[in-house]
Formats: sequence, structure tokens, C-alpha cells
Amino acid sequence: EALNVLELIYSLSPHSKEFEQRVMPAEEDDFISDRAAFSGTDRDFEVARVAHYKRTNYKLAFEFMARFVKTIEVMLDGHLQALHFQQPLTAMWYVQETAKQHILDTIPFSAPDIKAKAFIQ
Repeated sequence: EALNVLELIYSLSPHSKEFEQRVMPAEEDDFISDRAAFSGTDRDFEVARVAHYKRTNYKLAFEFMARFVKTIEVMLDGHLQALHFQQPLTAMWYVQETAKQHILDTIPFSAPDIKAKAFIQ
């Protein structure tokens, strides 16, 4: 389910900057973890701390799941389109060394279009 959501996020983000800002994890978090340096009440600090940890958990989960959603660019009706898909979860760990070596030996990695054609054949 999370992978489907990520596919959707990646598909919609280029069309709406507002959507992208709301769903993509922030690169930086400006939370001040030192209570003495935080200006506000203890309650404000606790609320900010909880929100910070929620954002951190979201970012870590997003980054973990994003490893399994891949993107390939394809030409459809003369237009370049980004196609997002789920990498099989077992593919990251269970590709046999001989199969991996065969791919590395036979697929030309010089240009993306040549690489894509080689994979399709």
C-alpha cells in the first residue's frame, strides 16, 4: 500500500508544487532541541518536539519506501513520460550473482535508450 502511495506522489508532484510541498519530506528541520535555546513555554517546546519526531519518522519511512519505487522515462506518442513502478521487494536481496553478472556483461550502459531497448529484448 505504501508503495502505491509513493507511485502516486511521484506521478502527481510534477503537476502541483503545493502538493509536492505538502507530501514530500522536508530536507531540513529547524527544530531547536535545546530547551534553554527554545523561546516559548514548556508546552510549546513539547508540541514542537513531538511534531519534529513525527516529521523525522515520516522522512525516514518515506526514504526507506522510496528505495522500492523506481522511475524510467519512456516515449509515448512522441512525448517523454516518467513511468513510476514498484521494484519487487525481493529483487534487492535475492538476485543471484550470476544473473547480476550476466546483466552487467550483456546490457550496454552507455546510453539510456540503448539500455532500455536491451532490457526489453
